[in-house]
Amino acid sequence: MLASGVAAGLLALLGAVPGTSAAFTDETAATGGALGAHTVVSQAQPTCTDVLTVARIQWVKTDVRYDYAYAVRHTATGVVVATGTAGTATPAGGMVTLDVAPGLLSGGQQYDVEVRARLALRPTWVAATATVTPVRHAGVLVVGLAVRCGHV
Repeated sequence: MLASGVAAGLLALLGAVPGTSAAFTDETAATGGALGAHTVVSQAQPTCTDVLTVARIQWVKTDVRYDYAYAVRHTATGVVVATGTAGTATPAGGMVTLDVAPGLLSGGQQYDVEVRARLALRPTWVAATATVTPVRHAGVLVVGLAVRCGHV
């Protein structure tokens, strides 16, 4: 009883006991996927070969994870007349082939075929530079309308 009286007296002298505060962290390790970095590498400048009525543009696929976005632009106006993807099923080290046919192109006009490497699963991850191959729509006497490599 004496001890409880002393404690009560001390409380009366000291007043209310101030509150306490504490800070804590809840740490955990990240788990799941792997982190990494990758720079998409441009393909080498393609070759262009005239094959019957098409201009055949070819290059070596540098990475199995890549495919290649292409755009055919009218040289004088810059207007894109055709787009697509090439090389999706081509193995790394294999030859990617893009045949530019006369179908969408206007006779007597010149075009540039722009090709850009990209990650197939993340199409927005693209190479910093593209290659450009000039082609032209031409009439060939024996086979009719054709697309040829180079500008005139």
